[in-house]
Amino acid sequence: MQKKPVNLKRIVVFGVIALVLVSAVFLYISLSLHIVRSLPDPERYPSSLSVMQFEFSQPLDEEYIQSQFRLDPNNVIDLSFESASSIKISDRTLLIDVSEMPLPSQQTIELKNIRSKSGDMISKKIKLNIVSIPYAKMSDDEKRLFNEAAAEGEEVPNDPIVDILPYETDKYKITYLFPGEDVELPATIKITMKFFKPGDIALPATPAQQATYLEQIRKYRKEALDYLDKKGISQNKYILEYSEPDLRSEFPSGYTSVQDIIR
Repeated sequence: MQKKPVNLKRIVVFGVIALVLVSAVFLYISLSLHIVRSLPDPERYPSSLSVMQFEFSQPLDEEYIQSQFRLDPNNVIDLSFESASSIKISDRTLLIDVSEMPLPSQQTIELKNIRSKSGDMISKKIKLNIVSIPYAKMSDDEKRLFNEAAAEGEEVPNDPIVDILPYETDKYKITYLFPGEDVELPATIKITMKFFKPGDIALPATPAQQATYLEQIRKYRKEALDYLDKKGISQNKYILEYSEPDLRSEFPSGYTSVQDIIR
């Protein structure tokens, strides 16, 4: 059986058409409003970082987006977790600050009513894979975002705690706070229990529940202090603060000269 000759002309025509279509799609994408870069990477979002930065292909219409946000934050940012939020817009950049990130988990953030100065609109739902990443293992850009959020644009002091904190498990969280420039006090390390939130509806009602609650505080507060010890953090160099009033007398308060300085 004789083979049919290859129609080179037809192949060339189809090739040209395909090239034109691909070029048209590429041109459309490059000219239309879209996200150029997300920081941090949504696939590995540090749970200790409460700032997200999105860069777009066109300058944004700040007045329009802010007006939508003032009407209702959900008009611009729809989070799958409970948190207050704020936004800043600068040319092509949208910066989102959330008050509290959830524990490592799968979450989403949906951007709505994002309009460019040319009138292009975009809405996009983004999956967030929130993971536990210590400050020391963040990228340089992530550290920059963290530093700006933690110190309101000032550089975080050169202190060993910034390399290991914040740190959290599903039971407790350890954070830090540096005092103002005019305050002669060391940084404060705060240990917050997460297995039970003070003021929650499920307060320990019976003596047995209260005893269990206190034992959990003892256990997880000790784990948090042991974590600091293992990382070489000298407790006497920092003010130690606990979120719960219970059992504070059983645990160190850290820096011993605090009362003298206050007086």
